[in-house]
Amino acid sequence: MTWLTLVKLTLVPSLILVATRIAGRFGPVIGGLVTALPLVAGPITLILAWEQGEDFAVESATGTLRGIPAVAVFCLVYSRLAMAAKPWWLAFCAALTGFSAAAAVLLAWQSTPLIIYLSGVFIVWLVYRLLPKPNGDIILARVDWRQMLVRLLAAVVLVLAVTAGASRSGPMLSGVLVVFPVATTIMAVFTNRSAGAAAAVLLLRGLVAGFVGLLFFYFSLSFLSSKLGFYAAFVLALVAVIIYQYGYSRVLLRKSV
Repeated sequence: MTWLTLVKLTLVPSLILVATRIAGRFGPVIGGLVTALPLVAGPITLILAWEQGEDFAVESATGTLRGIPAVAVFCLVYSRLAMAAKPWWLAFCAALTGFSAAAAVLLAWQSTPLIIYLSGVFIVWLVYRLLPKPNGDIILARVDWRQMLVRLLAAVVLVLAVTAGASRSGPMLSGVLVVFPVATTIMAVFTNRSAGAAAAVLLLRGLVAGFVGLLFFYFSLSFLSSKLGFYAAFVLALVAVIIYQYGYSRVLLRKSV
């Protein structure tokens, strides 16, 4: 087993484990914000740089800028149907359809990274305004070992699938697939089933709020790579998004006191 294979099998699942524990400790909104960090997408982008080259990874970042608003559409559709008391599988199928349609439209749109970034921020803002606002007490979701195992296995499958198919998919489609809503689906569905639709919607609201930071991460990566190099740009963008998510989470925690 090579070191790169070891990274694929261990890094992303470890980060998902941390995000799950944080969600259980601080509630679904903060859990959503943590999930919106580049916990899955970031390591996959790094692996693409190692395997396919830095230019490939930088171009894939513009694909990810297109994919993030599509995931926001997924969250909106799932939330609306969940709050309407629809079965989780129906909400998931409809949300996946919404993601696929939005991703197809955004992939076909040719524009500069700046315009795509600003448009993505607008779409995320609009989706956040349209998300339901649950009222009442929210039960924290409890995650047993079976649910955790499914989350970790799904993360590994996504990493292996995207990196293995990158040379055939090309950088743009690979960038969209980097944010394919695997972790989003697992956390939303398990939260929905164990703590109710309101808790799942709060999780997704936190996730969508965090997408502003994730968009900034990938725009910064795309913009700074030509000036600083891919890895320096990656570190700076990562620091910036962590500061943003931390600051926003502190604001939300103060509001909840």
